[in-house]
Amino acid sequence: MNPRNPPIPEVLDTASLRGLLFLGCFGTLIAAKCAASEALRMHYEFAVNTALFIWLPSLILGGLICLLYIAGPGSRFHPYWRSRHFLIPAGLIWMTASFSIVRQLPSVLVPASISILLAVAAFVLGHFYRSIPVKFLAAIWTFGALVSLLTPPTISFTLFAILLVAAGSIPAGIAYLRIRKA
Repeated sequence: MNPRNPPIPEVLDTASLRGLLFLGCFGTLIAAKCAASEALRMHYEFAVNTALFIWLPSLILGGLICLLYIAGPGSRFHPYWRSRHFLIPAGLIWMTASFSIVRQLPSVLVPASISILLAVAAFVLGHFYRSIPVKFLAAIWTFGALVSLLTPPTISFTLFAILLVAAGSIPAGIAYLRIRKA
């Protein structure tokens, strides 16, 4: 077995899963705030560069906070998540995704592509934990991606913000609380 890439069940112990659910709730709330700001800017035709003043700072600071939360002192994450073999690629992927999102604004490709990414993540987690409700979230995110592609940008970003809260932060928060009580 390669110590750099341990099996997924081993690295997703209860403490790591609880931390990742907390970060998922935190991340979806940040993204929902950004999407709602983008929808309001388009609806009211504000002359503000939301990519530069809302999305980019939120995504960079949010990603930095997440990485520090994982690697920080007292972190109960499995050592794999705190290793540089995970943190450096995760940070680079986060920075690349942040800049590509900002570059595509206000295109409907942003909500659609993030929705597809979240659908894949929900499907993999649902399959891994044999959870029908989590697999159902994958279907909701896939539907959200299709609707995002077929609607005007204002509606697309509004729907995306609602989905981030309803199908992202609320389920992650509930799962976090359920694991915490157990």
